[in-house]
Amino acid sequence: MQQRTVVSRSITVLAFVLFALPGLALGADPALTGKVTSAKEGAMEGVLVSAKKSGSTITTTVVTDAGGVYRFPRERLEPGQYAIRIRAAGYDLEGRVNAQIEAQKTATLDLNLVASDVRQGPGRQSVFPAVTYRLKQ
Repeated sequence: MQQRTVVSRSITVLAFVLFALPGLALGADPALTGKVTSAKEGAMEGVLVSAKKSGSTITTTVVTDAGGVYRFPRERLEPGQYAIRIRAAGYDLEGRVNAQIEAQKTATLDLNLVASDVRQGPGRQSVFPAVTYRLKQ
């Protein structure tokens, strides 16, 4: 019985170290941070902000908080050049956005979103893929 209690407590401590402590570290110096806003809504909560390093196939995504702030943990972004993208219903980034990440420095990049336009202009990318439907007659 006593051995079972020791094992149970050990598992609880291990779970805390593995899951709770990294969450507490989110307040630590991020590699990249900023605020997402739009002229229409101000600070935007729930926007998906993604960073993809040049030459990599891996994309890291975070979500903005209630104040529109996003934070990429340092352990998720190595130093280098990153392409930044967003996902927000009805909004796009205006043109292409890049960020330079340096070791032991926090980069700050505020993102201003514009309302999506159904027409595709130069430098604008659709958030939604083009779909063609063929109706049966």
